[in-house]
Amino acid sequence: MFDTPRDLGQTGVARSPAAPIGPRSRALVPVVCSFALLAMAVGCTTANPNGAALPTASASETPAATSAEVTPSPSPIVATLGSLTGAWKGTWTNTSPQTAVGTFVLTWAQQGNLVFGAIGVTGSNCLDAGNVTGNIDGSKISFGAVEGDTEIFYEGIISGTIMTGTYRSDCGNSSGTWTAVKA
Repeated sequence: MFDTPRDLGQTGVARSPAAPIGPRSRALVPVVCSFALLAMAVGCTTANPNGAALPTASASETPAATSAEVTPSPSPIVATLGSLTGAWKGTWTNTSPQTAVGTFVLTWAQQGNLVFGAIGVTGSNCLDAGNVTGNIDGSKISFGAVEGDTEIFYEGIISGTIMTGTYRSDCGNSSGTWTAVKA
């Protein structure tokens, strides 16, 4: 259909014989092309209030973060330790089934009405050392010490820096008294 040189207009663009380009159409071509070029140029930049051109983002670009995301760091939890916190040195006297005596050192921390720490015992055939956990209720204290399968349960009264009470153990069905002083 476009095989003769006369079908190419003055612009060298193929045209349909049914739509001839006249002098008016030829005059519009430079105007349309100028608008197209202007539209492409405007689409590439955006003017700011100062009149300078700013680049615009294309649809495929990832927008830059406008503000840094801030993750709050956790605040350290500061536990207030109670007055029983620290080392306590004491003596124990076994009254049943056999008489025996020995010493112990409690090193623990008090948080609220809870105590936890460690105990070292001398003179006992049942317990040398163990973990300690317990509760405080006013001036009353109860705690347990565990080493392996051996448990000893203590109950007593707190009076300032002195504690006194009784204990019982599943080791030989032992029971007795104890006293401790804050070191």
